[in-house]
Amino acid sequence: MLSLISQNFLHALRSRLLLIVITFSLALHYLSLKLVNGLKFINQGTASVLGVKEALFGAVYIHLFIGIFVAAIYGIWMVPYLHTGRRALLTCTMPVSKWKYPLSYAVLLTALILAETGIMWVTFGMAFGWKEFASQTFPWASLLVTLLLELLAFNSIMMGLAFCSLSFGALPSFFIGIFYFFVTQASGVFSRVAAFSGTVVDDSPWFKVLSKLPPTGELVFQIKQTFRQAEYDYQHYALWAIWWVIFTALFIVKLKYPQRPNKSEN
Repeated sequence: MLSLISQNFLHALRSRLLLIVITFSLALHYLSLKLVNGLKFINQGTASVLGVKEALFGAVYIHLFIGIFVAAIYGIWMVPYLHTGRRALLTCTMPVSKWKYPLSYAVLLTALILAETGIMWVTFGMAFGWKEFASQTFPWASLLVTLLLELLAFNSIMMGLAFCSLSFGALPSFFIGIFYFFVTQASGVFSRVAAFSGTVVDDSPWFKVLSKLPPTGELVFQIKQTFRQAEYDYQHYALWAIWWVIFTALFIVKLKYPQRPNKSEN
């Protein structure tokens, strides 16, 4: 198990994924937080600035989209590396239990996300001051339950795209992921607008089907609700956990039937 984790870590280093995550996350978090820290709003002649909680909420959203990007890259291109082409034969011949592969991938993705989370905290401290973390008004409860939900969603997305990549290839999986994300996001926005206008759409067959699928269209709203209420909504976590288990099981089954290498592959 440890050898798989170390091998995946070295692969992440060689592929520059870790460097890209750190550089991109550091620049985006720091610049956005510095910008937010200097913003002022004038309402009826009174100047006001965004509070710490509002700025942290914005940082959580940046953390969300960077995490989705990392999970997609890792799931589509890096996870299938050892299980495609001639390397797929090693998966069947090595005396390693198949369940250890997805577990090792989840551990490394979690490490990458924790690195991004650490960068978010460091840049927040640089922009707003380190004393804010010790303040009694700092929303630790909101932050931790939200980050836990994001981490579970990232692992589910990663494993789903990894299974898709093993089944259809990397490039088709990339476009399938974009299409699914766009459709579910548009459906989620439409359902919120319809609910705001008093129209009931949740009973339609389309939304009943979407409610059982991976809730990428609801993830943004789930993050917003979880952060503001600072409560553990088991339904959000349960649905992502169920899909993570399903995708992991499909991935393990796929490992037992690897793709045959092409003659052109080395």
